[in-house]
Amino acid sequence: MTFTFADGSIGVVDYLANGDKSMPKERLEVFCGGMVAVLDDYVSLTTVKDGRKKEERIAQDKGWRAEMAAFAESVKSGKEPPIPYEQIIAVTKSAFAAVESIRSGNPVEIK
Repeated sequence: MTFTFADGSIGVVDYLANGDKSMPKERLEVFCGGMVAVLDDYVSLTTVKDGRKKEERIAQDKGWRAEMAAFAESVKSGKEPPIPYEQIIAVTKSAFAAVESIRSGNPVEIK
């Protein structure tokens, strides 16, 4: 899926399931402000800025425990949810738009 945002930035989401099992299964790449960050399988983070490369190993934490704790706390306290409803709705609309785009063969605008 390719997303074009109001500020002109672009986001790409690829789901690939045909790679070699020895490679990390999740990878996030961010290119922003002259900097690049690559997170591999939530255990290795590489950043590059101004020609300087920094690599670090991190404890694998996909945030599930913290997410569930934040959700439980918001339910108990009646406070705002940890993820705003607008963002949850936007992700759902994106998934439906991806299916529609695959079926029609055309880009779909999300409103």
